[in-house]
Amino acid sequence: MFPVLELGGVSITLYGVLVTAGYTLGAAWLLTPLKNMRGSPAEFWALGYAVFCGAMAGGRLGYYLVEWETLARDPGAMLRDWRTGWVFWPGLLLAMAMGKVFQLGYNRLYRPRGYLPVADYFGPALALGHALGRI
Repeated sequence: MFPVLELGGVSITLYGVLVTAGYTLGAAWLLTPLKNMRGSPAEFWALGYAVFCGAMAGGRLGYYLVEWETLARDPGAMLRDWRTGWVFWPGLLLAMAMGKVFQLGYNRLYRPRGYLPVADYFGPALALGHALGRI
């Protein structure tokens, strides 16, 4: 298993620290080309939160789909345990969908902006975050 650090009765896993560091590194990298995305920091963080929530929800829903037999047998245990059970591809797909939904809503409220040029900046951030989270 992964190394666990006990601090005052709280268990902190190395995997959790690395995944958090991966998300942080990806977000930090995205701050660099922010001016090229032609948006404000508030718009960036709103998009980032939408994508993050989509990734988390998709990863968890993907786990429930993959492990549906276990979910049917003991749903309480799977729903309570958030230390395991994250599937990459459904998380990626739902994150992309959330980014698209955000962009459509943004375009309707403010000014039109293409989805793919903005999404293109998130590719390297995803690679950085995923690589660090999988060490």
